[in-house]
Parts: sequence; C-alpha cells; structure tokens
Amino acid sequence: MDSTNLKIDSKGRIMLPKSFRESLGIKTGENLCLELDKTNERLLLFPIEKTGRKLLITLKDVSGSLSKVARILADNHVDLIYTESRSVKRKKEAVWIVVADFSNADLNKIKKDLKKDKDIIKVSFEKMN
Repeated sequence: MDSTNLKIDSKGRIMLPKSFRESLGIKTGENLCLELDKTNERLLLFPIEKTGRKLLITLKDVSGSLSKVARILADNHVDLIYTESRSVKRKKEAVWIVVADFSNADLNKIKKDLKKDKDIIKVSFEKMN
C-alpha cells in the first residue's frame, strides 16, 4: 500500500498527490466520499460515481443475514464501492453501510426485493452527489 504524509491548510484542505489521483482515476471536480472510522481513528477517502448512493441497511444480527442482502444487491447489478458492517445489539441487530454504483440497477426493484427479506429491519438510500 502506498502512503504519504499530508498537511492540512488553515481551511482544513489537503492536497492529494498527483500519483494517487492518477492511480485512482480521480479528475478535477470529481466527487469523493470521506468516511470517518472512529474505531480505528482514521479517515477513508475514495472516489464515487455520479450515480453513487449510500445505502444504510439495519438487519437482524443472525448468521447469513448479511450474505442474503449482498446476494440481493448482486442479483440487481449493484456495483459495491465500499461497505462496512457492525453489530449494534449483539445477536439482535446489525447495520450494513454500502456505498455503491446503482447505474445498472432498478432502485424500485431493489427496494421491493429488500422488503421481501424478513431479516431486514430498515433500509434507507442517500444520494452521494
């Protein structure tokens, strides 16, 4: 993994090295997603597509529940960019955060398919732009 040291200017901005931008195909004016990982005390920065959305799924914390939801997304041609899951209430409730490209997917069909799954408690979509 490549790494570099960066400085934050007085307005809280950082400059991404050209080699990093080129490696990830990041262009001027492009949208990026910045995630705060409090547990590991780090920031995660990654490019998102114009059709990118953040999906927050609350589900039962039971074996296989996450894989069933992942299968629904895969069957609906969702391209996962970044995911994070964690147990909120051990053996009862978990949260799966998904940042994905939905450009080849039908959001209404995905919502319908997710509603059919009895392990899913709540689903919400957010635009990333």
